[in-house]
Amino acid sequence: MNVKKMGLMSAVGFTALVTASLATNVMADGHKNGNGMHDSSKMADRLAHVLELDDATKAEVTTLLEKNSLEMKTLRESHKTQLEALLTPEQVEKLQKMKKHRGKHGKYGKEMKDKMKDKMEDKG
Repeated sequence: MNVKKMGLMSAVGFTALVTASLATNVMADGHKNGNGMHDSSKMADRLAHVLELDDATKAEVTTLLEKNSLEMKTLRESHKTQLEALLTPEQVEKLQKMKKHRGKHGKYGKEMKDKMKDKMEDKG
């Protein structure tokens, strides 16, 4: 492979990395729309500003982010359905409680973390 191709591939890879990093930072900032999904237009606005995108590229980025957001939502729902199909009704209920407590006290809530820690210690 010649040097020009390697340089071009490196530039494309770097651009993809920067874009993914910026998109992740925007999502971490809590830019959500009314249905709980991340607001693609706000992410596109920020990327357009930081990367100095023209209007046509910004529109394409917005479309891509919206498409990917919907695909990720569908994938998450599919994973949830598949996981719950493997569990007993009691386990599904516990999982739902974990998710309910997740936002209150860290990732799962202190009480749930303590229970999980106790169970792990009992096994080990």
